[in-house]
Amino acid sequence: MNNRIYSAGTADATTANTVSVVGESAYQGTLERIGGGRTIDGVRERDHQAVLLPEPDNRYDPNAVRVAVLPEGVIGYSKRADAVAYRPAIDRLAAIGMLTACRASLSGGWDRSGDRGFIGVRLHLAKPKALLAEMEKALESAAATSRASSIQE
Repeated sequence: MNNRIYSAGTADATTANTVSVVGESAYQGTLERIGGGRTIDGVRERDHQAVLLPEPDNRYDPNAVRVAVLPEGVIGYSKRADAVAYRPAIDRLAAIGMLTACRASLSGGWDRSGDRGFIGVRLHLAKPKALLAEMEKALESAAATSRASSIQE
């Protein structure tokens, strides 16, 4: 845990998950900036750190999860089923003032003499149950370290 950000990614292939982002069509300008511009082969910079932000006041879905690359801004939303699955972990971290982050990969975004490709986004993070278990273990460890540190002072 660094700077109040919890990395929801995993190196363990058995608990890895790739999640598509929806609504990117509304954020193509932001995605183009984040991607460093378009080339004949697609955006220049494909991998970024995204934060997953709960949006309980969303008028369409109270379980909505906004996906943003800071400081640039929103790049889309989690699908409804993914939002429901990941919200327990995201909400748990938000309750203690932490952000949930993961790797976001951009795809597409080519510019071939007027043929411009749509820029899509995929998130790379642990499966929901594995994420919640890993997160709780890390938070318990951090709390234990904090208690031990305060006892020694």
